[in-house]
Amino acid sequence: MSYFNWWNFGLCSGLLLGVTLIVYAQDHVSWGVADIILTIVMALSLVILIIGRPFYRYRAPSGSPLTPMLQVLAAATRKRNLPHPSNPAELYQVSNMDHGRLLCHTKKLKFLDKASILEGTENSAEKQSPWRLATVTKVEEMKLILNMIPIWLATLPFGICAAQASTFFIKQGLALNRKIGNGFEIPPASIYSLGAIGMIISVTIYEKILVTILRRKTGNERGIKILQRIGIGMVFSIATMIVAALVERKRLRVAEKDPPKGSLSMSVFWLAPQFSS
Repeated sequence: MSYFNWWNFGLCSGLLLGVTLIVYAQDHVSWGVADIILTIVMALSLVILIIGRPFYRYRAPSGSPLTPMLQVLAAATRKRNLPHPSNPAELYQVSNMDHGRLLCHTKKLKFLDKASILEGTENSAEKQSPWRLATVTKVEEMKLILNMIPIWLATLPFGICAAQASTFFIKQGLALNRKIGNGFEIPPASIYSLGAIGMIISVTIYEKILVTILRRKTGNERGIKILQRIGIGMVFSIATMIVAALVERKRLRVAEKDPPKGSLSMSVFWLAPQFSS
């Protein structure tokens, strides 16, 4: 259950090294040295991948995933005029499966249930074409895919927001004062490290502290449900865009007050909140 949290932690750790160590090597040493470092890192990752092979779970592919979905749609369309059975037990279901697991009937998207209406005797079911008769499990799998569509659509705006961190936010950083310490200037790409650091810290706090507290309060092994996590993440995305808009408005005002210098009098660390969140 914690896999994707720590996967994201590792991903951001690699990102942090990429936008700091590699960028520094490219800017102050040479691109050739940076490429050698990246080659060594990729070789190490390949070794780790090979070492982990005995621990991976493998599932052999069993045909096209699209075919069963089309079969359910075709069967449901063919039987669209048939009355929906009052008892779900009358729908066709097999007792066991060679691959996967059986799914129970749900009340959503009842139109698709018609694909499992048995025409004729129980013995004739196995002889019928899968384009005319589908099991309840296949129908429920189709329902699960269709129920995911609203989530996919809702994540499109999130993808737009996430894309700003590596495009517009970096462009903002180029126009701000990036000098720290004794004249050291942060490379533009290294500004992205603020987001990586924020993600590393937040994942650690969530996994080690918040999950423990939430688990006690909600009784859910994950702390909160996955959809709740997605919703909270979208709220943070909205807050990030609001903060980014306010920072950009301030940057433009600073640039208007002193046209020769532009917004160079404004520190790049003004971008920290929108990167960290």
